[in-house]
Amino acid sequence: MDTATDKNWHHWRHRRSHKINPLNYLYITLLSFCAFFPLLQNSLFWNEYDEVNRSFYPTLESWSSIFFSSVFWNDNPIALASYFIESLIPLPDAFTHRFINILLHSSAAILLFRLLNRMHISGAFLTSLIFTIHPVVVQTLFWPGYRSIIIVLCLTLWCLYLALDRKNKKNSNLAFFLSGFIAIIHPIALVIPLILFLNSFVKNKKFKFENFNKVIPYVVVVLILSIISEILETRSLDQLNLIVTESTEKIPSFNYQLFEYFKIIYFPFGSAFFNPIDIHPKFFSLYLLSYFVLFLIYLFLFFQINTIWSRLLIMGTSLLFTLLVYACCQNGFFLDGAYALDDSLIYITIIPAIAIVTSSINAFVVHRASQFKILWYAIAGILIVISTGISLSRSFLYSNPLNVWEYFNATWSDSITPKKAMSDYLFSNGYNKYTINDHIYFLEFIIRKSPNNNDQKVQLARLYIQDGQNENAQKLYERIVFDDQIRDTKILEEAADFFELQGLYWDARKTRDLLDEIVQQTRE
Repeated sequence: MDTATDKNWHHWRHRRSHKINPLNYLYITLLSFCAFFPLLQNSLFWNEYDEVNRSFYPTLESWSSIFFSSVFWNDNPIALASYFIESLIPLPDAFTHRFINILLHSSAAILLFRLLNRMHISGAFLTSLIFTIHPVVVQTLFWPGYRSIIIVLCLTLWCLYLALDRKNKKNSNLAFFLSGFIAIIHPIALVIPLILFLNSFVKNKKFKFENFNKVIPYVVVVLILSIISEILETRSLDQLNLIVTESTEKIPSFNYQLFEYFKIIYFPFGSAFFNPIDIHPKFFSLYLLSYFVLFLIYLFLFFQINTIWSRLLIMGTSLLFTLLVYACCQNGFFLDGAYALDDSLIYITIIPAIAIVTSSINAFVVHRASQFKILWYAIAGILIVISTGISLSRSFLYSNPLNVWEYFNATWSDSITPKKAMSDYLFSNGYNKYTINDHIYFLEFIIRKSPNNNDQKVQLARLYIQDGQNENAQKLYERIVFDDQIRDTKILEEAADFFELQGLYWDARKTRDLLDEIVQQTRE
């Protein structure tokens, strides 16, 4: 800069990137696996309890289905291909899936480090480390169907890294074509020209159109291909015969989501993921206050626009707000289709959120208050330890299927989905932690909430018999046979045998008459 106060950042735009120690890549990868390795122990994978379509992979018969227009334009083809490839690896499916996710996430953190270093962002390694082990990452790595966003982030960071190469023209050309490809597979590609524009804005004190000439081609290709992709996606969606679960609940407000996602990013101490929507949000005035604070921040920064630190903060804040707006315009869903706060929607957003804080403090300490370096590095180390601890704690929480369903059952107490999963788990694994009365409670809750769950009715009747509650079993079998008019021969045979054992011969005879009638109809 030309001002005396910015002499430490003089000729900032002409700086060369720092030489990166290859060991830093190893540190990022090791830290990532240290924080998330418990996830590898969980055998839970694609499952029938998740009624929301998070990926088309479970519905595809073969890898060639990826190239059907109805699939290609509605999902990430690279992610879909990776699912088919990992199925060929002779290791447990769930382990392989999450191992690859952690590797991809580590790659994203490494690419982020290289990009921030090329952009001369202070504290690039620290920012990358905190992104690596941020607790918000857990959902994206753990739950099946979210690999697409990790791959898109890797491609976007790689594209930006190549686009900012001032020496190699081939890299710039490759970045241009890569931006077009990303625009085809995901709308997040729109941030590529935005970041390039903001980077040029940061480098130049005065606004001149010629400084942004290199950005214009990216704007054109990304915008056009994003629009075309969106049109083709809309047209092809009807070709897929998918079961889509729609919630009858009120869609959470934009302001509510904006505030909650902001809170999740900076204070990730609450629930782990698939956070329920608060239907009666408190402190509504805080939502309006956040806009007022944002306005004041921008106003202050624009008054200081001649300083490099101000333009850097404008870049970070603009990118953070843009990605938050994008997340709030999407809808997150719990397993049963109820609206939820989905951490995967802010997976990319945490990057500018972290950088604004860590890079600003690091730059201030390094260039303005070097006497506080030791204190700052100590605080940064503590922050990394705390963040790793929270992520590790969440990972241990999901180290086995039962823990996952217990968490969902506690967090989503009105949902029948986790209770179905826990009931099936108890049938398969027996009563170690729970009793038969707990199991009966789960099934009674399911039937009360969803009276048409006939399989659960039969299961409950059997548990009643096992627990000696013959009167309740009798009422339930009578309901199954005479009220619900279930005509499954095995169930009717089971009910008739029970009626005979209880001396209910009239009910038994009537049930067997129904059986004979069904058998006769089958023969005809």
